[in-house]
Amino acid sequence: MHNLDLLNSSVISLVSRPPVICKADIKVHEVVSMMVKNKIGSVVVVDEQEIPLGIVTDKDLRNKVLAHNLGTEIPVESIMSKPVVTISTETIAFEALRIMMKNDIHHLPVVNETRRIKGVISSHDLMLLSTPHPIAFIREIGEQNSLEGLSFLFKQTSQVAASLLRSGLSMYHLCLLITEIHDHIIRKILELTTSSLIQEKGIKDLSGHLCWLVFGSEGRREQTLITDQDNGIVFSNIPIEIANSFGDKAVNYLLQCGYPICSGGIMANQPNWCRSISSWEKALKKWIINQNENTVIWLTVIADLRPIWGNFSLAKDLYHIFVKTIKSWRGIFRNLAQTALINAPSNFLEWFAAQRASGGRNLLNIKLYGISAIVNGIRLYALMEDIEDKNTWQRLNKLKEKGVISEQDAQDLLGAFDFLMRIRLQHQLKCVGREGIPDNIIDLRELSSLEYGFLKGALKAINRFQAVLREKFYLSPII
Repeated sequence: MHNLDLLNSSVISLVSRPPVICKADIKVHEVVSMMVKNKIGSVVVVDEQEIPLGIVTDKDLRNKVLAHNLGTEIPVESIMSKPVVTISTETIAFEALRIMMKNDIHHLPVVNETRRIKGVISSHDLMLLSTPHPIAFIREIGEQNSLEGLSFLFKQTSQVAASLLRSGLSMYHLCLLITEIHDHIIRKILELTTSSLIQEKGIKDLSGHLCWLVFGSEGRREQTLITDQDNGIVFSNIPIEIANSFGDKAVNYLLQCGYPICSGGIMANQPNWCRSISSWEKALKKWIINQNENTVIWLTVIADLRPIWGNFSLAKDLYHIFVKTIKSWRGIFRNLAQTALINAPSNFLEWFAAQRASGGRNLLNIKLYGISAIVNGIRLYALMEDIEDKNTWQRLNKLKEKGVISEQDAQDLLGAFDFLMRIRLQHQLKCVGREGIPDNIIDLRELSSLEYGFLKGALKAINRFQAVLREKFYLSPII
């Protein structure tokens, strides 16, 4: 949905949490505690029927209480702003913005047909609709205490991505920012998971005994808009039943907020991806000894792991065990090279021409036949060279610095990767604008002649890179 469409939506659709309210006779210090606890900037004062009588904001506290040294034992009705301006649930967001500007206010209680309060929207809420900014957006995430609020913000990530894309930011920095936004959302979800388990089971805080891991593009900090769940858990000194409960609830909460289930089952609610540190060590050794298509893919997943919540030292230990295990059998690199080439035609340009001559001539899976080819090959080289960076841009630059990849080849691959990631994001934003689900299938007819030329150049660079991989590991071309 476009920003203009959101500004034309009703304000009730923007309300992400129940209103925080109080009676007129409570003390100011109690209102302050409510604001701190709920991380909000206003509390609505209501009567017995929950009809707004006034509103207390952080501005009121500064200008009326602190400035005049009134103390905090006075009743809140003596400092509240009244009469309070309210809007109905049917009011559109654009009109709410106009009312705020006209009255120089930043909070508007939303009331139903009987004037009972249903929520509060702020100027910050509307700012997110009209001019998305990542810093403001992340601050908004931090203020949420409900899955509903986080789900609402998850749906707005495309607006922030579009704003960043229009700004001309490099794809490297853009992906870092988008990933950071998702990191903040996921951390808040994990905090809610912890709070829920403490209430349900009476368990203590798990953050010291458990680490939440992310894999895939999130692990590499290369997020665009498709954000299915690729996650896992490593834990220590807690029963496996507790770790499993955490994984089950967290995956369910992530799903409720909008993160789709991983089709490959790489999620923390699966036994394969929720293990103690000792169990992980045994599993990695088993995967190396009994290699097959699945276990080799699982090893590439672990290669991109990144901790985002909990005890990070557990993730560090796990990655070092992984590297040590990988190094114990050098033959693994040839199998990893095969996964890097598994979807790659022997000649991209010949395949590209054949595709255009076939029934599916206008469609190209930009991830499968472009981005993944670079990601998988560069990951392989990084593992061989003991480069611990997980991001493809960073790995490529390190490989260039070490002379593993020539200056020219590195620049060609960096340019190809940057271009492919950019047109992927552009395509996904178009999908969202059409109210569709973001995917990786681009229609070649929608590319400009300049973009089409860049695409051919990117595929040439990938073709040369994969030819080097095939020669290095004695692999036959894939027909």
